[in-house]
Amino acid sequence: MTMTKLRDSFNVYLKKQATEEQELINSLSKRDEELRVLREQLRDKTVRLAISFEKRLKQDQRRVENTVESNTPSDIEKDFSEFFDGERLDACDDIEFVLGPSGEIEDNVYYPRLACLIFETAYEQVKEARDAACDLFQNVTSQLIGEAPRMCQELCHARKENGASAQLPETFDLLTGRMDEGISTDVLDGMMLSLKETSHLGNLDCFQKDVRKIVWERWTNCMSEMEGSFLPRPSEDVLTRLGDYIKACIRLTWRMVTQVPPMQLEYGAVQFDKDLHKLARFQHRAEYSRGADHLSGQVIACYLWPALLEAGDRIVFPGEVMCEPESDGYVVISPSLIP
Repeated sequence: MTMTKLRDSFNVYLKKQATEEQELINSLSKRDEELRVLREQLRDKTVRLAISFEKRLKQDQRRVENTVESNTPSDIEKDFSEFFDGERLDACDDIEFVLGPSGEIEDNVYYPRLACLIFETAYEQVKEARDAACDLFQNVTSQLIGEAPRMCQELCHARKENGASAQLPETFDLLTGRMDEGISTDVLDGMMLSLKETSHLGNLDCFQKDVRKIVWERWTNCMSEMEGSFLPRPSEDVLTRLGDYIKACIRLTWRMVTQVPPMQLEYGAVQFDKDLHKLARFQHRAEYSRGADHLSGQVIACYLWPALLEAGDRIVFPGEVMCEPESDGYVVISPSLIP
C-alpha cells in the first residue's frame, strides 16, 4: 500500500513538473515572438532613419536628374511620403523665416495649410495639362498620318542634300477641342506611357507662373472672407522664398498625374473618414484612445495635407486634416486662437 501511494505521489509530481515545463516552454515561445516583433520594428525604424539621413545628404543634389528612374507607383508612394516629412516641413520653416517668430496656431495650422494649398494648386494645374495631353497627342498623330507622304518625301530630299543630320521644321494646327477621328489606342497608350516614363526629365517651368498666380489669388481671397481661412497673412515674399518648393510640388504632382492610370489627390471631403484621413497630430487627446471610429462623421475644418489615391481609389497615403472643435472635443488648440 505504501509503495502504491509513493508511486501515485511520484506520478503526480511528474505531471506537475511536466505542466510547469510546458508553461515555461510556452512562456519562452511568447518571449521569442515578442523579441522577433521588436527586432522587426527596430529594423524598420533603422531603414526609415537611413532613408531620411540619405535624403538630407542629397538635398544639394535635387537638380541632378536620375535618367534610370522609371517613375513607378511605388516610386511615387515613397517620394510622396518623403515629401511630406521633408520638403513640406522645409516649406513651413521658410514661411516662418519670412513672417517672423510664430506661435502654436501658425506652426500647427497656418503654415502647413499654406504648404498644402500650394501643393493642391500645382496638382490642379498639371492634372488639367495631363488631361489635355491625350487630345494633343491625338491631334498631332492624326496630322502626322495625314501628312506623312509629303513630310517623308521632303525629309528624304533634305537628307540627300544635307546628310543624315538634316532637320525638317514642321508646324501643326492644334485644335482646342477633342478630336473624334479614329487613332489607334495602342499609339496613344504608348505615347502616354512615354510621357509617364520621362515625367521626371521634362522641363516644367511653364507651370510656375500660373501656380504662383493662382495661389496668390486664393490666398488673398481667403483672407478677405468672413470666415477664417486658416492661412497666415498674405506676403509675396513668402512665395518668392518658396520658389524651390513650388517647383518641387509641380514635379511630384506631374509624376503622379502621368501615371497610367493617373494617381489622384483627395482634399474635398466634408466629414472625417477614418480610412481616408488622419487627425492632425496636435489634435489628439487622452480620450482619443477610444479609436478612430469616434471621429467618423466629424466635420473637417481644413486639410493640412491631401490624401494620395491610386486607380480604384486605393488609399496610398492618408490625408491629414483638422476637425472642427466641439464642446466635448479633442482639440488642444485654444478656441480663441481659431479665426
